[in-house]
Amino acid sequence: MNGTLSRTILTIAAGGTALAGCGGGNAGVDRKDPKAVVSGYLRAVADGDTKRACALLSPAVQQHAVKLLGRPKNSGVKTCPEALSLVVAQYSGPEKQLLRDVKVTKLEVTGTTAKVRSTASGPLTLSRRGGRWSISAGLFE
Repeated sequence: MNGTLSRTILTIAAGGTALAGCGGGNAGVDRKDPKAVVSGYLRAVADGDTKRACALLSPAVQQHAVKLLGRPKNSGVKTCPEALSLVVAQYSGPEKQLLRDVKVTKLEVTGTTAKVRSTASGPLTLSRRGGRWSISAGLFE
């Protein structure tokens, strides 16, 4: 996988529920646990389940992913799952396994914001709305 693309994918933040149609639901993850949201997102990416991965991103991150990954040569990209599929296609087997084997190494929660570090990504910021966490910064930046 291209090193720049790899870093871009694991450093995404800000997205759109309406754009992707996948901001709702629990995506099979305990949305009340920020660690579970991060692990669930990385595992969904590794499994190529871009709809589930997008459901764990904030609407702003979803929109940003579409904007960033859809330009210029992929201008047909209109949804978060389409954007993430471009990333997933670049991962090798060992890279996917690293994402599947993710361990959260640090968690700091302050009110409705959480900072999470893991073995498979840089620091991610999550926001809680309506009792549900979503990744709101640290990806696609």
